[in-house]
Amino acid sequence: DVGFAMNSGSDVAKRASDIVLLDDNFVGMVKATMWGRNVKANIRKFIQFQLTVNIAACIVAVIGAAINSQNLSPLKPVQLLWLNLIMDTLAALALATELPSKHLLERTVEKKDSPIVTSDMWLNIATQSTFQLLTQMVLLVKADDLFGAKEFSDHHLAIVFNVFVMMQIFNFFNARLLTGEHSLFFDLDKSRSMLAIVAIIFISQVMIIQYAGRFFSVEPLTSQEWMASIAIGALSLPIGALTRLFQRRRGGDDVVLWVTSCFTGVYARLLRCFRSKRSEEH
Repeated sequence: DVGFAMNSGSDVAKRASDIVLLDDNFVGMVKATMWGRNVKANIRKFIQFQLTVNIAACIVAVIGAAINSQNLSPLKPVQLLWLNLIMDTLAALALATELPSKHLLERTVEKKDSPIVTSDMWLNIATQSTFQLLTQMVLLVKADDLFGAKEFSDHHLAIVFNVFVMMQIFNFFNARLLTGEHSLFFDLDKSRSMLAIVAIIFISQVMIIQYAGRFFSVEPLTSQEWMASIAIGALSLPIGALTRLFQRRRGGDDVVLWVTSCFTGVYARLLRCFRSKRSEEH
């Protein structure tokens, strides 16, 4: 709890308070509250984005190595470094620098012991990481049928890596929304730094795939493969919209139970699927 006192008030009141308003104006207090809530919201946005990437990348690396006959991860060390740069430095600059808006003052006051990761955030993380994981698994197993790429060749892994980065680019727009209250374009004009960073990531990814194959263990992609990668990555947006619709129609406790059951069911089925594939190879 923070106590306020007017500068024109008594000395006892000023000594007992935490903050003294020197100009006797509560407008400054309102702005301070808005900026404080904005800092917390931006931290949550960053955590939401980072947990999604971490969950998907770790599971893809482990399962991809398990189904590979050479037991090699589909994501190379240099590629993981680039992903780490996206989800740490660039994500912090993009999501933690958004300016505050007056809608923050309309939110209800949170308790001191309220968790930093809310039930709505867990649902966002679960749906996006599950989508990314399932997409990567399909690309790892069905690359020959979908793109005509030899399994676990540099060309194949370039597609997998490129689609994964595209999904992170589009997930920036989902991560900036913590609840189902607002649409995708809400306060987008206050996220100019994020738009600039998204553009930098996309241009850098094009340069990496097309011109830095030697260092990143990838091969240049065709225009059709680029369009397919972007289209698959853009599926994050309608999935995010459906998730926010679900959040508006269900309570927080129902969301937690739904997320838990979905996680258990999806990953149990994935484990059975890849165990059977592994036994067939042997």
